[in-house]
Amino acid sequence: MSWKEIIGLTIWLSGMAYSALSIGIPEIRMNWKGSDVRLGPISSFGFAWFFWGLPLLFLAGWLLGIESQTLAMFIFFLVFMASCGVGYFMDISEKRKA
Repeated sequence: MSWKEIIGLTIWLSGMAYSALSIGIPEIRMNWKGSDVRLGPISSFGFAWFFWGLPLLFLAGWLLGIESQTLAMFIFFLVFMASCGVGYFMDISEKRKA
C-alpha cells in the first residue's frame, strides 16, 4: 500500500467517523459556511451519506462488475443534495426561532 492510499484511506475513515458521530452529538457539529448556524441532524446525515455512500457505491460497482453507474450516481447525488438542502432550511428556521 502506497502513502497516497494510506493518506486517502485515513481521510476517508476520519470523515466517516466524524460525520457519523455528528448526527448524534450536537456539540461536535460544524457551522454552515459564512454563518453562525450549526448543522442539524438531517444536514449531518446528508454529509454522512456522502462519506459513507459514495465509496460503497464504487465498491459495489467494482464487486458486481457494473460498468455504467450513472443512474446510481444520480440517485445518490439527489439523496445527498436533498438531505443537505432540507437540513439547511430546517437549521435556518430553527435559528430564527431561537
